[in-house]
Amino acid sequence: MLRANVWKQRWAATSVALLAGIALAACGPPAPAANVTAVTLGNTGAFGNGTSNTVMASQDGNLVAFLSGSSDLVAGDTNGVEDVFLRNVSAGTTVRIATSTPLALMRLHRISANGRYVSILRMTPSTYDWFVYDTTTGVTTPMPSSIPNQPFEAITDSGLTAVLGTNGNGVTGGGCALADLATQTGRPCDTTGTNNVLVAVSANGEYMLVRSVAAGNIQEAVIEVATGNRVAVNLALSGGLANTAYRKLSNDGTKILISHPQVPAGVYDVASATFAPLPGSTPNGLTWILDISSDGNLVAVVSKATNLGPLDTNVEFDTYIWNRSAGTISRITPDIVSNLTPGQGRNIDVRASLILANATRLLDVTIHPYLAADTTPSFDGYLLPI
Repeated sequence: MLRANVWKQRWAATSVALLAGIALAACGPPAPAANVTAVTLGNTGAFGNGTSNTVMASQDGNLVAFLSGSSDLVAGDTNGVEDVFLRNVSAGTTVRIATSTPLALMRLHRISANGRYVSILRMTPSTYDWFVYDTTTGVTTPMPSSIPNQPFEAITDSGLTAVLGTNGNGVTGGGCALADLATQTGRPCDTTGTNNVLVAVSANGEYMLVRSVAAGNIQEAVIEVATGNRVAVNLALSGGLANTAYRKLSNDGTKILISHPQVPAGVYDVASATFAPLPGSTPNGLTWILDISSDGNLVAVVSKATNLGPLDTNVEFDTYIWNRSAGTISRITPDIVSNLTPGQGRNIDVRASLILANATRLLDVTIHPYLAADTTPSFDGYLLPI
């Protein structure tokens, strides 16, 4: 099921959540316990007493930021609302990095690829406060006041530049700006064109796809965030690759991941201007291409289709790995059957990096208890072997 929180309604295309409800019965192969690591744990190493949503991990899978309503993850959590936590997987520690109040709504938005910076929104009925937390120093930096109050779409490893904007398909309906958090200044995403619209961004925040008006024409360009330079212009994303498709850039800016119910899902290569669709039959359910490994070979696919692999009978969103060199698609998550509405067993944030730790781990957020210690029927995050 596709679902956006109330605060996301202004930019629903960027923050679609693939949700799935209580899944207690199982069918098909059981979830493998071997090499599975729970990442939404408390400081004592135990699962929390509430649900953990919007889970995001650093590229090495060691630092995990997550939003949780649990009251027992850290000592002294008595506010009764969702807060933002940071889990150090190797150290086995969890700290609360942002607190909320009953009158405010807290949202985790991004974590940098190196795990140092976490962007967060604290929202009240009258205010939107965007800020970045430095996991090394513990210092919180607000968004520059010169930048319109828009969401952080990504943040770089340096933490100096954040990509802000609204995803849109027309040159008048959105906006895109770069914010230098150190100098508290901002500039347009694409200085060559006007009426900037942020179409897609890489999970590490280093590259963005921007639509703008230049020389009297609508152009699309891949732009390097650190320099502002255009790396590729006027991409051949026409015909079957509709402009309305959901898109996400690879971390090196050379691939565009494309998903849409009415156009083929697959990977567009910027340099060769070629498109590679998912192999095999056209998926018979909603399918999202959400991440790609650094070498461009492994692709994370989240799909409700039942014809991507054998024994898929659960009518749920499952996560697959598409091995492009081998031309194969393998399901990583088990064949969960929901006791409630079909399609409600998984909660994947489309902005997050899913393929981690040198393409050996996959981030999964599910209500299915992969480990025996997970006895609470609520969402938790896991790292699964690929």
